[in-house]
Amino acid sequence: MKCKLCYREIGQGSLNEMFFQDDVICEACRKKFEMKKVKYEFCGYECRSDYPYNKWFSNCLVRYKELYDEALKDIFLHPLAKHLQRTYKGYTIACLPSSEIKCQQRGFSHLSKMCECLNLQVIEPFEKLDNVPQKEKTLQQRMRIDNKIVLKKDIQLPHKILLFDDVITTGSTMKATIHALKDQDCEIKIYVLSKAMKDLTRDN
Repeated sequence: MKCKLCYREIGQGSLNEMFFQDDVICEACRKKFEMKKVKYEFCGYECRSDYPYNKWFSNCLVRYKELYDEALKDIFLHPLAKHLQRTYKGYTIACLPSSEIKCQQRGFSHLSKMCECLNLQVIEPFEKLDNVPQKEKTLQQRMRIDNKIVLKKDIQLPHKILLFDDVITTGSTMKATIHALKDQDCEIKIYVLSKAMKDLTRDN
């Protein structure tokens, strides 16, 4: 099998890659992510991340979600699948919403596609009323997103929900999503691939 990033044949590197590594990318590409588990609190909820927001992570994410390279859907969660399945057993993954414009351009839901390698139920219960992509907004505009995310009409939510997103920067989208759940009887945890804003919360 070839690495989905550099296209080198996996298994031609170290002995670890040849016999022990279960991955969809080669060992050299995986090391560039500099993976580090962090656990922190966000708005009173437990939140975990596994990737620092370095240049490599950013470039891979852009290639996947902005350049529509759907073949990269497994590169982020595949090596974490067993750990996440144990950690969040009994939880349903609730993907945070993208703007309708971006979803139409991609032709696929990038977050739900990421989760296909997990043996967990995945739902997309939220709707983003503001269709201007986050990267096109100023910092001040991003911080005013609080009432722009709502639950879809007639949605039935499970009791245990794992809110999932790719990156947390200002935290405004996550706060808006939590706000949309304020009247729901849900047990909430949060998993975000990368915590881009280092002073967002204190790592544990």
